[in-house]
Amino acid sequence: MAILRARKEEQLTKLEKGLTEAKGIVFSGYRGLTVGQISDFRSQLKKNNADYIVAKKTLIRKACEKIGVTNINNEILDGPVGIAFSYLDEVTAARVSNQFAKKNKALVLMGGIMNGSILSATAVKSLATLPSLNELRAQVLSGFISPIRGFACTLNGVTSNFVRVLSAICTQKS
Repeated sequence: MAILRARKEEQLTKLEKGLTEAKGIVFSGYRGLTVGQISDFRSQLKKNNADYIVAKKTLIRKACEKIGVTNINNEILDGPVGIAFSYLDEVTAARVSNQFAKKNKALVLMGGIMNGSILSATAVKSLATLPSLNELRAQVLSGFISPIRGFACTLNGVTSNFVRVLSAICTQKS
């Protein structure tokens, strides 16, 4: 009995650490996945600096209460639940989980936590479709450059038209 309690306390501290350090957290139901599929999912998360932990729901609730998230509903913690923790940004765990769930229908996104607030499954799916930070930066820079590029093309058009007119006059006179 003491070994079980020690293991539960170790898992609780691991959950608390993950919940406090993670920027994005995704809860998912894994019923129907094989061990190989779960380890494949874990390896995909590891490549993106994220973790996946399977724990008892009571431990998950206790860990959430210790970090100040007390309003987790039963829909999120329905059935066997695993938690994906994203440490770099808020979107990585949601994106990898959503991509894996599209390939493996047994993985069901249940919800998530971001900045201390609880997200529904649809919010997690919409979060997963957001572009990455680098893509967003590229879109902003493209927006800044677009008017300058248009102005340069307009100026280039005026000078090139002038050269064409002069060329046409030269060919006409010779």
